[in-house]
Amino acid sequence: LKTVKEIYPKEKGKEHSFFANANVVTNDFLKVYKIPLIGGHGFTGSQDSEKKVMVNQAFVKAMHWKDSILGRTFSDEEGEYEIVGLVKNYNFESLRSKISPLVFYYTDRPHSFSVRISLQSNYFEDQKIINTIKKTLVDFDSFYIPSISFINHKIQSLYNEDQQKVIMVFAAAILTIVISIMGLFALTSFTMQRKRKEIAIRRVLGASVPTTIFYQLFSLLKWVLLANILAYPLAYFFMEKWLSNFVYRINLSMEIFFMASALTLSIAIMTIVFHVIRIVYSQPIDAIKAEV
Repeated sequence: LKTVKEIYPKEKGKEHSFFANANVVTNDFLKVYKIPLIGGHGFTGSQDSEKKVMVNQAFVKAMHWKDSILGRTFSDEEGEYEIVGLVKNYNFESLRSKISPLVFYYTDRPHSFSVRISLQSNYFEDQKIINTIKKTLVDFDSFYIPSISFINHKIQSLYNEDQQKVIMVFAAAILTIVISIMGLFALTSFTMQRKRKEIAIRRVLGASVPTTIFYQLFSLLKWVLLANILAYPLAYFFMEKWLSNFVYRINLSMEIFFMASALTLSIAIMTIVFHVIRIVYSQPIDAIKAEV
């Protein structure tokens, strides 16, 4: 059960207060969720545990404590608490938000409980496990109405909007690539038909196949390279703008743009080479006689 509480150092009073997330847990919470404890100890389950808490590193930073925090106390609206454990910072909210101060309070009467189960990839097997858990809960207490939720589903729900955007961008990118390939194929075909006589004459005069291919590649690839160079600033701008929504994010590297360039150039090279080879290995006399 997570809420928000006003926290303040005992020695400084409420004028130095701040708000922290409060999570009421049992003594097995860290073990179930595999959250690292980097100092002190967890809850023992004894009666005096109700006045002892664990905090994360962001809490210590908010308190401006430099020395060891174990055994130190703070206050909230319900009383005074002693810190017995320090938990490593972890993201319990969206990656758009900075990790905020977090306090773990102990309870032996939880409103809900968590279990770690290993689900299979088969949907029907997963449902069988869930139904078994529900039946066990109802057998234990016939008045209890079980409501099961998965932590990974809750985390996924934080990024539903981003996932929808990814699908839309991916679909638009695929459509753009297909249209670009079709356009490049048509443009190359048109250009090669116009240069058919030129290529045939070069071949008659003794130009080698690699030389002919290289010459045509150079004349067309420079426009592909120019398009890539013009697209880089726009792509970088929009990616940076989207990533700026996240506190915890990756940094854009030039490798991404190099890979995109390599892909577009590879497609362009294959398309151009296909048309050039088809013309190069045709009969030069047919190309010279043809009206273009």
